[in-house]
Amino acid sequence: MKTKIAFLAALVFLPALAFSQPGDDYKERNYTLTIQPVLLAVPIGVVMYETRLTEAVGVAVFGGYGQFTYKRDGEDVDAVVYGAGMQTRFYAFDRHTDSRARFGEPHLGIQAMWAHGEGEEEDQGFFDTFGDDVWGRGEQFMAGPFIGYKYVAPFGLTAEIQLGAQAGARYSYGGEGNTGTDDDPKWEFKWMPIGNLGVGWSF
Repeated sequence: MKTKIAFLAALVFLPALAFSQPGDDYKERNYTLTIQPVLLAVPIGVVMYETRLTEAVGVAVFGGYGQFTYKRDGEDVDAVVYGAGMQTRFYAFDRHTDSRARFGEPHLGIQAMWAHGEGEEEDQGFFDTFGDDVWGRGEQFMAGPFIGYKYVAPFGLTAEIQLGAQAGARYSYGGEGNTGTDDDPKWEFKWMPIGNLGVGWSF
């Protein structure tokens, strides 16, 4: 009877144990480069690079550039924005011993980012004459937690998604160039969602 129980246990657990170990073709991929078409917190496209410091901890840095339009004195002002930031990630599964990691790697993390935006536009003035130079500048710093999921295919193709929330401050100022009228600088304390969707390669 004991022999039969031991045999049945071996049939159940040995395949799971074998599946949880990396095979002969297993390649540890500790570096990831992804492209994110739009970073939800700021309207910019982003390139992100991550390195795995340990099996449980990864660090990523990113930078990006984009364009947007905002209203000032009833005029549409075209602006550019660029920014940079970093993440620290804490992974749930050990890729060497946990079979679940082959189906994706859930993780928790903290993101911090800075962005700078500036725009300038010639308004139409009075009957398209006496136009004025409308301009604006802004700095933004945000930080907050997120939860994410990362999938790395055996050949390296990588997709990841992250959702969370962040809080911080925005400092903005502007004016009108021809008249020399400047607005008082303004501080805004606010929160924004984190929404990152990236596709790239791990190596």
